[in-house]
Amino acid sequence: MKLFSRQLGFLLCRIFCLLCLLALAGCGWEPVGHRPVRVSLDAHHPWDEEGTEIWYTLIWNNGETLVRRHMNAGKETVISVPLGKTCVICAFPLGELAPYAGAWTPRSGGSTVVLSQTQGALGDFLLSLVKQDAIVIEAMDYPAVAAVATEKCGDVRMLDLEKFGLALLNGTLSEASFSRKEEKIVVLHDVPSGRWVSETGSDKPLWIGMGMPVPHMSLGAGKYRYYCASLRIELDIVVEEGVPNASIMLKPRYL
Repeated sequence: MKLFSRQLGFLLCRIFCLLCLLALAGCGWEPVGHRPVRVSLDAHHPWDEEGTEIWYTLIWNNGETLVRRHMNAGKETVISVPLGKTCVICAFPLGELAPYAGAWTPRSGGSTVVLSQTQGALGDFLLSLVKQDAIVIEAMDYPAVAAVATEKCGDVRMLDLEKFGLALLNGTLSEASFSRKEEKIVVLHDVPSGRWVSETGSDKPLWIGMGMPVPHMSLGAGKYRYYCASLRIELDIVVEEGVPNASIMLKPRYL
């Protein structure tokens, strides 16, 4: 009888523990020192309008680790961010295109983060520094940095990231650390006729065809992508520091 009672008690204890675990899972249990945050985008990707739905790869910092997760078009995603630390979050369209970005910070708090393409270049660069000095990224005032970068450069893609990054890691960041890149004139010769849509919503589409002037663009160092839905071709423009001419490439892109 005593043996039966012990076995019954042990069984009831196991059932109780299992029910507790199920309850925690149903309540969205988070690791100690973390909290759930809903992540969304402020706008659809420009290439969504070309007849497809773009999926995303979310990447954010957790200590020295970069965490990755798939995100469907038009969907919110819940992630776990460390409390008391700045968490930079990027969403890369198709896993590789120019990202949307934003951050959860102790000062801003809240349970939602809305990512924007206007901050994409900044967020992408900051995540690239995590392996070098995660503590600096976790301690930074992201909203203030993004605001100054926008004020000084207009388009954050034009921020001189090398100068900015050096000052950030050295602890000497000031307004003087935010300066614009040099720009180069890029002439788009020999690009097929069509309507070319930028991967970035702030850039106007390019119309190329017979009787139309050849597009001239003023661009800073970086990679710029355009897509022609009628041709299913991607146009890549790569501008490099110290290289006089931009690299212009065409490749198939099936969305």
